[in-house]
Amino acid sequence: MVRETWAQPAALGPGPTVYRADYPACVPRGFENIPPAEAITWKPSIRMPRAACRLVLEVAGVRVERLNDCSEKDALSEGVSIDRDSGHFVDSPDARHASAVGVPAVHAFRSLWNSINGAGAWGANPWVWVVEFRRVQT
Repeated sequence: MVRETWAQPAALGPGPTVYRADYPACVPRGFENIPPAEAITWKPSIRMPRAACRLVLEVAGVRVERLNDCSEKDALSEGVSIDRDSGHFVDSPDARHASAVGVPAVHAFRSLWNSINGAGAWGANPWVWVVEFRRVQT
């Protein structure tokens, strides 16, 4: 079960469960007077009941490997995507860490890794856990 920040705003009551990650897009059609996100008392993910969960994952595999052994598939699984218009691999919607056109996705992931863990972190080539998940249909 993937837990996330959630709420059941009284202003939408008797209302749906809404999720901070994609609010207000997650509000079902037909509800009016949708309050701004700042006006909602959000509940922490640890308090989310299973009935409110919208995603269940199962661990499909676990292995340990050196960071620099990251494959193209692994980089794409880590969130790197391709901007089809420009041909760049990017690590986030704001494309802060875009690769040059024609460069492998691993290069964009390396840039992301260094931005999170500090300059030279990729070069240190630490051992990392690779945990693979499979979505469970509920």
